[in-house]
Amino acid sequence: MRRHLRFQVFIFGLVFISMLLLNACQTATPGNETPKNQVLPPLDPNESIFLDPEAAYNVEDLQEVVVLYDDQFVSEFSTQSGGLRPPQAYANTLRTTNRLTTQAYNEVNGALINAQSVANLVGGSYGFRASLAPVSDYKAGDAFKVARVIYLGTTYDHPIPQALIDDTAAGAPVTWISYNIWKLGAANLASLGLEYKELIAAYTVEAAQMTYNTIEYRGYDFPKYIVGMDIIHLDPLNSSVKVLAEAKKPTGERIPYALQSGKFWYIADVPTIYISEYDRYMVFADLLPQMLGLNRTCSPRAVIRVEDVKAYDGADELARVFGMLEDLNVPYGVATVPFYTEEKNNINLTFRDSPEVLTELLKAQAGKGEIFQHGTYHMYQGLANPVSISGDDWEFWDINTNAPISGFKDWQALKRIRDGQTELNNLGLTPIGWITPHYAAPTDFYPQFKRAYWRQFERRLLAIDDLVGGQLFPYPVRDYPTRTFLIPENTNYLSDINPLSNFVERAKANEVLDCPWLGMFIHPYLFDPGYTGEGATKVAEFSKFIGQLRSLGYRFVAPSKVYLNPTNGVTLPAQASPFVSRAKVQSTNLCMDADSSPAFQYDCSTDPNQLFSFGVVAGKTGVYTLKDNASGQCLSVAGASLDNAAPIIREECSGTSNQQFKLRSVDNQTYQMVAVHSNKCVDIEDHADFGGARLEQQGCNKTIPSQLWQFEGKFTN
Repeated sequence: MRRHLRFQVFIFGLVFISMLLLNACQTATPGNETPKNQVLPPLDPNESIFLDPEAAYNVEDLQEVVVLYDDQFVSEFSTQSGGLRPPQAYANTLRTTNRLTTQAYNEVNGALINAQSVANLVGGSYGFRASLAPVSDYKAGDAFKVARVIYLGTTYDHPIPQALIDDTAAGAPVTWISYNIWKLGAANLASLGLEYKELIAAYTVEAAQMTYNTIEYRGYDFPKYIVGMDIIHLDPLNSSVKVLAEAKKPTGERIPYALQSGKFWYIADVPTIYISEYDRYMVFADLLPQMLGLNRTCSPRAVIRVEDVKAYDGADELARVFGMLEDLNVPYGVATVPFYTEEKNNINLTFRDSPEVLTELLKAQAGKGEIFQHGTYHMYQGLANPVSISGDDWEFWDINTNAPISGFKDWQALKRIRDGQTELNNLGLTPIGWITPHYAAPTDFYPQFKRAYWRQFERRLLAIDDLVGGQLFPYPVRDYPTRTFLIPENTNYLSDINPLSNFVERAKANEVLDCPWLGMFIHPYLFDPGYTGEGATKVAEFSKFIGQLRSLGYRFVAPSKVYLNPTNGVTLPAQASPFVSRAKVQSTNLCMDADSSPAFQYDCSTDPNQLFSFGVVAGKTGVYTLKDNASGQCLSVAGASLDNAAPIIREECSGTSNQQFKLRSVDNQTYQMVAVHSNKCVDIEDHADFGGARLEQQGCNKTIPSQLWQFEGKFTN
C-alpha cells in the first residue's frame, strides 16, 4: 500500500504562539471524576435535552474573568510620572541589531492573541467565563465587580490607567503578567509585600541559554523556549507572600516566577509566547484555576484517538490498531474522513467502496471506539494544498499562503461538514465530535463548526490579520468566545522525532499539575509490521508504553466521558433554554421534515424544513413547543383525541397544552418526545393510507426505535 507523505502541522509540530510568526511583531459541564466531598451540579436529563450539556445553563450566570490587553501602539519607550522605570540601557538594547528577537513588541494584534490564549484557559474551570477588554478602558472599581481581572502586559511601557493601579493596591482580585509592574510604584508594591528589582533581558543566543530559562514548579523543571527573552525580577518582602514557582539559570541562580500576595498574583513573563508541550505555559495554566479560588486534585487521565482513518486504508491495518486498543482495554476515538480524494490520480472513494474498512469501523464503534469526523475530504478540491490528497492536505486553510482559502466562506464550511456528517450517519457511523484537519481553520469558522459539533478533540489556531499562532491545552476547556468544548491533545503525533519516550516524559510533566491530562493520537499504519518508515512502532512497544502510563497513575477514558475538571462544589441552576435542532428518528436514521404533511421523514440535511425551534414554555420545567423554521407552525396533538393512534399535526402556534412536549432522556444521545396533553410519546409510523410515515402519539416504550430521537446539535439562529 502506498504511504502518503506525513506533513507536520504548520504551527503545531512545535506548538507556540509566536511574537514573530509570519514576520509580525510581537463554563460548563461537571467533571467526570469527583474529588472527595465535592457536590457537582445536578442536570436532570429527563427535564433538559441538549447534546451540549452546557446549554442547560445560562452562560451569563457564570463568574466573569476579564482579560485586559495592551491596546495602544507604543512607538517609543516612554515614562509615566510616579512609576518605576527599567534602566535606559534596556531600551537601547532593544534597538540593537543582530540580536535575538525580544518579547517586547508594540503589536496590538499580538496582545489580542495572547489575551485570547488566556481566555481559552479560563474556560477550563467550570463556573467561569472569560471576556476581553482593552486595558485603556479600565474604570475604577471594575476589578471588584468580577471574579478576577488578568492584566496581560505584553507591550513594554504601555500606559496603565491609574484606576487599575489604585484598585490593585486596594486589594482587588488582580493577576498581573509580565511588563509594566513597575508602574504600580514602590509604595503600592510594598503594600502588597513586593519589591521590584529589575527587568532581565537576554537577546543573544548565548545570553538566552544562560539566563532564567527554566521554571521549577513542584519539583519539575519546565523550560522556556530559547529566544530573545525578558523576565521581571520581583521579590517578596515578607513571609505572607507565596512563591509558587521559581525561574532558574543553568548555573543555579533563582528568582521568583509566580507569586501570590492575598488576592494579587504575579507572573514574571508572558507564558503564552512560544509554548510547547513541556513549556512553563503549563505552570501558568495550572495556577490559573488556583487564582480563581479553586482547590482540586484529580487522578491522571489519558485520552487517545486513531488518526486519519480513510476508505483508502487497509482493513488489516485498522483491525490491528483497533484490536490492540481493545486488548489493552483502552477506549479510543477514531478520526474518520468521510470522503477520500486524490485529484491527480482521479481517485474518489467512500467507505461504501471499502466494505472491509467499513466493517472494521462498525466493529470499533460497537466496542471501545467512538467515531469523530475528521474533516469531510481532509483536502480542498482544486487547490494543491499542498499535494491534493486526502489526509495530507489542509481542508479549511491555505498552507501555501498560511492564510484562509480565498473565497471559502464559513457557511460553505458548515455545509461541507454536514455533507460528511450525513454520509457517516447513513453508513451507521455516529460521530460524537469533530477534529479540524491539521487543526487549522479561520477563526470565524469556529462558530459554524460548533453548530455541527459542540465537542472537538484538537488544539486551536489563533489568527488576527497576518499574525498566526496556535495553542495546546493541558486540560479540557471551553474556548473563547464560542465556548466549544475542547478535549486536550497535548503530546503531538507519534513519529521519529516524537517517540513514545517523549509521551512518557510529558506524562511525568503533567503529573505535577492539579488535574493531569494526557491527550494523544496515533496513525494506524505505524503498527504495520511491513512498515519501516518514520514512526514505525511495534504493537509490543506500544503495549509497554500503555503499561508505563498506567504505572504513573494514568487512566484512559473514552472521549465522550471527558468533561471540564471538577471544581469546589460550584453549582449552577439548570434551566430550560430555547434551542434549534434537527430531530432524527433511530428506526430509520431519517430526519423529521416539515416539507409536507403528514409525511415527516426525509434524508437529513440543513434544510429549514428540518430545523425545529424548541421554545421554552414559561413556568414549566423542561417543556417545549416545537416550531418548524420553514413554515413557522408548531407540532400539535391532533384535537382532543387521546387514543393511541392520534396523529401529530402542524398548526399555528398558540402555546396551548396540545402543543407542548417534554424531552425524556433514554441515554446520553437519545430521547423520547412526550406530549404533555396525553403523556404519550411521539412515534413515527408507516401508514400506507397516508402515503408514507406520519407522526403519532403512542404509549411510551423505550424499546421501540420509532420513539427514539436524536438531536444532532444545538444551532443558533
